[in-house]
Amino acid sequence: GILQVRAQIAHFPDDSASWTLLGLLTREAGLHDETVRHLQHAVLLDPSRHRAAQHRVFQEFYAPELVPARVRAVHERWAETYAAPHYPRTPPAPIRHLAGRRLRIGYVSPDWKFHPVAKFSECFLRHHDRTRFEVFCYSCTRRVDARTRALAHLPEHWVEATRLTDEELCGQIRHDGIDILVDLAGHTPGSRALVFARQPSSVQVSFIGHIGTTGIPTIGYRVTGAFADPPDQGYDAHWTERLVYLPETAWCFSAPTDAPPVAPLPGASQRRITFGSLSHLGKISPATLATWSRLLHVVSDSRLLLVRDPLRDREVRARFLRYFVDAGIAPDRIDLRDWPQNQGNRLAAYHAMDIALDPFPYNGMTTTCDALHMGVPVVALAGEIHVARMGVSVLSNVGLAGPCLACSENEYIEKAARLAADRAALAVLRRELRPRMERSPLMNEPQFTRHLESAF
Repeated sequence: GILQVRAQIAHFPDDSASWTLLGLLTREAGLHDETVRHLQHAVLLDPSRHRAAQHRVFQEFYAPELVPARVRAVHERWAETYAAPHYPRTPPAPIRHLAGRRLRIGYVSPDWKFHPVAKFSECFLRHHDRTRFEVFCYSCTRRVDARTRALAHLPEHWVEATRLTDEELCGQIRHDGIDILVDLAGHTPGSRALVFARQPSSVQVSFIGHIGTTGIPTIGYRVTGAFADPPDQGYDAHWTERLVYLPETAWCFSAPTDAPPVAPLPGASQRRITFGSLSHLGKISPATLATWSRLLHVVSDSRLLLVRDPLRDREVRARFLRYFVDAGIAPDRIDLRDWPQNQGNRLAAYHAMDIALDPFPYNGMTTTCDALHMGVPVVALAGEIHVARMGVSVLSNVGLAGPCLACSENEYIEKAARLAADRAALAVLRRELRPRMERSPLMNEPQFTRHLESAF
């Protein structure tokens, strides 16, 4: 925990790795300013640590105010410092013709395990047309689990790449003759960004794992959707990559096989409505907390349930509770719980929620899909950058933009309050949401894969 790492730093104050770990722990606890200081200090101690610098770059998405131009600039600076020395002197020759053979797609990820990326990549690994595409997965997954083992059977080629150096992995990719190399990590932990800097494939694509531009010019394309990055509205300025649009949705959600059944609406048998969130605490910005506090004042017969692992820490719990108390909310209306270790138990937390609240400006994605699949509607705020429009994409594809998607904080409160005021309608929505989601583009795995293949 944070205290243990601070003790380690007290003995070894110049250890960059410890400062990096401290930054990641304070990120989990929702302490943005502290995280920035710790990660910057880690980079100052050892400027060669590109991963510490990546963590600092990624922290920009947790900033209380997201400025698209700044987000792009910090990513480009990272690339100029760490990726540029590895750019090839002569880029690989472009594909001129395929001579009737299948297109070779290579996916690179450190997250084929119990992780959101696995939920959103499983569908196309399962449904790729093997008569037209030959799929290679380069797994850089360090902590192999049951999900890893299940996914490994889906593609034709599963390459264990964790122990390969960047040069060795590039050599393997070139040997395999990959036509399109797809990065599923960007600047998230365990990424192989410097492999993409070396450009082992002439066509390189960013997809799913990273929520903004990579800043790396050797990655030429980004797969996205019109809800997340509306075309002809200047959103391409947020990316160094060229945007390639999929129709309907840029993500396809594979529900966990151990998802519990949808439970009855708790507000139907209780005297109060329960709002809730399972989002990363770092996403719960000051503006989010202020809006949630105002909502609790407007809906006086309500409470707020937050579930996340760092809430087991007494100081973290006290800090969040203190905020609401200072905002005039009685402490018995705030329920703070730590994160159950079992996935099924985590999803069961939605049994206690009537309405889920999406944080902003950094929206949820997996948590939004999980909530809807568990029958819980999600209220979200639309922003002006990809990371702040994931809720727009999900809710629009499920047909909930009208009742659940807001364009201002006041509208966010109004829509959440309107949902809370009609418990009969909430009960009907709870029964209908899972089948509605299963019928939507968000869970139509074969159709999504055909769209992705057309893009390739």
